Amino acid sequence: MKGPLHMTTATQPTQTAQIKVNAGEALLHLAGFYPTLLEVVLELVQNALDVDVKAKKIWIRIDYRARRIFVRDNGRGTSVEQFDRALATVATRERKGKDSLGQFGIGLISPLGKCAMFTFASCPTPMRDGYKQWTFESEKIARQGDNILIPVTNRDDLIFEANRGGHTRVAWRSEVSLHDITTDATISRITMETLVSAILDRYNATMRKMGTIVQIDIVDSDGRQHTRDNITAVEFRGVPLEEIVLGGEPKGRTTFRLYISPITSNGRKGRVLMGVEGKDFRFPAHYFVRFAVGLLPEEVVTALTSGLLEGEIISQKARLSANRQAFEKDDNLVELCVAIEVWYKTHGKKHVEDARDTRREERFQTLGLRSMKVLEQLLRDPANSALLSVVRSFGNGTVGKGHTEPDEVSGEQGIPSLAVGNPKSGDADSGPHRDPRKDKPRHIPLSVQGPEGKPRRTVKGSSLGLQFAHEAMEGSQDLWKLDVVQGILIFNIRHPHWIACDVNDSKIMRLQEVIAMQALTLETMPDGAQRKCQRQVLDELNYSMVYWILNADKARGS
Repeated sequence: MKGPLHMTTATQPTQTAQIKVNAGEALLHLAGFYPTLLEVVLELVQNALDVDVKAKKIWIRIDYRARRIFVRDNGRGTSVEQFDRALATVATRERKGKDSLGQFGIGLISPLGKCAMFTFASCPTPMRDGYKQWTFESEKIARQGDNILIPVTNRDDLIFEANRGGHTRVAWRSEVSLHDITTDATISRITMETLVSAILDRYNATMRKMGTIVQIDIVDSDGRQHTRDNITAVEFRGVPLEEIVLGGEPKGRTTFRLYISPITSNGRKGRVLMGVEGKDFRFPAHYFVRFAVGLLPEEVVTALTSGLLEGEIISQKARLSANRQAFEKDDNLVELCVAIEVWYKTHGKKHVEDARDTRREERFQTLGLRSMKVLEQLLRDPANSALLSVVRSFGNGTVGKGHTEPDEVSGEQGIPSLAVGNPKSGDADSGPHRDPRKDKPRHIPLSVQGPEGKPRRTVKGSSLGLQFAHEAMEGSQDLWKLDVVQGILIFNIRHPHWIACDVNDSKIMRLQEVIAMQALTLETMPDGAQRKCQRQVLDELNYSMVYWILNADKARGS
């Protein structure tokens, strides 16, 4: 028998294989870390905000008609020696050092492949002349192989003079200029809104520390110019939550500085930013959750990205990835996700749920206001005079017979509400009015009860009052209830019909308007058994009505 099988391992190579790398093509590949011109512009802004540059003013001009982009700053400028050293470390992934521009050297060549050519021109402080310009041409660099040569020329035509402009006198120390940018819309598209938002997301802390101002000009393909000047760092404006610090050595701490975001005309638009302790750079949480898939529960992801929260979450040990849109996937990322989940369960969940309930109420209030405008038009039609008489009969107005009594302590009366339209009592045909957001003396408009209207306490003058309220009518089988004394139409948001229609705004508004017409029409009928019977008929009819609301558009093919 043969002996046991013996395995041998080679310890010395018998030959070598050579890898040939085209350095020029490798540079273009590295520039792919910044796949769009938006990312390129943001990187150029980052370079202008670098600790060794400290720009107080940054000018950005994006000209789609001329296919040019300029990013200029009035920082300290860059010497030939500094820029050459920075170029020499482009692919070394060095952390921020004394002479580096941006955290990773790759950013210096980020425009490659997205424009035919770009130039970098600069003059170091305190010099007023002596500008140098480096020229990068994508095709030439790709063809140069290992021996990449970047032409450097003198810009004797430029003289630095702060707060001056012209053909030779410039207010900037450094300029990056992109020529013949790509026409690929997926790469080149930059809107004013996305650019401003991204700059403030990423660099708000640094801009606040340095007092930096940004100006943006965007010229569209038709030659129309859009300008945003005096873009400065913003403060968080929401309701602050308690600052929480979780963890510590050896896993690192996580600091939560968060707020319940303020209400805007378009709802809550808060943004949570992620960062690393000791560094000013931030990136939005909706980037973070993409790379934390499976590490965070869905409800936590929703809380971070829904707009209910704003502020920042700072990790001590997480590390930024090369493109600065995520953290590196390592144990530090896992520990950060654990800390976020703990914060949510022990501190954040209650605040988020309260804010979510408030947002739902605000949404219903907004939709109620929009439905009220429809009802106003209906009430102005003489054919609906009977319905107008019903509304006028409601006792939500001045002190007197059939009206609500004032508060014994404050002397105020009425229900907190938000106005829509200004029809005076007895003047429903007076035509359209502005849509006020505060109390108008002697005007009692159609209104909606809700959280945003809490400050409104006093009702004065003549009255025309119909209000909407959205409540969870626990234990009630009714879809709606009308309080004829105060003129409040209450919608049961727990009713199956309401829940079924609460799939989009238009369906909820249609349901509100149908119910309002039913409720007012029912009040025109004699009180007693007949009205009760009619209410039952309407309730039965609502099954078909809700089916129509949910399916009519689809059935029509619209």
